Amino acid sequence: VMSSLAGSARYLLSEPEGIRHFQDARILFETGLIRDAARLATDDDIERLRAALEANRESIGDLRRFEQTDVAFHYAIAKIPNNPIYTSLHSAILEWLVDQRHVTLSYPGQNRIAFDAHADIFGAIAARDPERAAATMLSHLEQITALYWQVRETGA
Repeated sequence: VMSSLAGSARYLLSEPEGIRHFQDARILFETGLIRDAARLATDDDIERLRAALEANRESIGDLRRFEQTDVAFHYAIAKIPNNPIYTSLHSAILEWLVDQRHVTLSYPGQNRIAFDAHADIFGAIAARDPERAAATMLSHLEQITALYWQVRETGA
């Protein structure tokens, strides 16, 4: 299903409004997904997420590695509800927004900002607090979106 949408996705992503639509879709999807993750997380899920967070922390300053661990952290969240549709949709959205990830994570200091947001997200999931988890994810994704447009529109 996702691969059949790829052509349409590329077309939509060729325009700024299309990128904004994908950013909005990601926010809707990930804030809903994280509510389930916080509600359903097992102790094993929390440990896998903790390991993904630690790998993310260790990669601060190494852009290529940080991008990989950023994706891995978000993917670990998507896996918690054990729904293959969620992980497929998550992977597709992240692939479609690859430019956003590269632009924002290349920005000075953003690795640290993203990691701190991930730590807050982890804390909310570990506390099994769906509303706090959704709020921290929303804040994280809104910050990324704002930074992306700031860099794209002003070059800074």
